Formats: sequence, structure tokens, C-alpha cells
Amino acid sequence: MASNAFSRISNAQVNLAEQFKEMNEIAFNWLVDTKKQYNVKDYGFVFDKFINN
Repeated sequence: MASNAFSRISNAQVNLAEQFKEMNEIAFNWLVDTKKQYNVKDYGFVFDKFINN
């Protein structure tokens, strides 16, 4: 993905190191936010379901 994006950009337009750093930060922030959204800390509802059945 990154190599395709960088191959289309000429050196005169942007600094590749800055662009790569920016892309990494965006990807990292997305991963952290997604983990916070889907990481279950309390599995009590699962245990209740199996105990009560």
C-alpha cells in the first residue's frame, strides 16, 4: 500500500520521510482506536450465559 502511494509521488512534491511518518502515525492511531473499540475487558455476560443455560 505505502509503496504504491509513494511510487506515484515525485520527489519535488513532498518529503518522502515526512509522508511515511505521517502514514505510520495514521495507521497506528487507527489500530489503537480499533483495539479500544473492540477489546472486551469484562466477559461476565459470557459466563452468565453459560451458567444460566
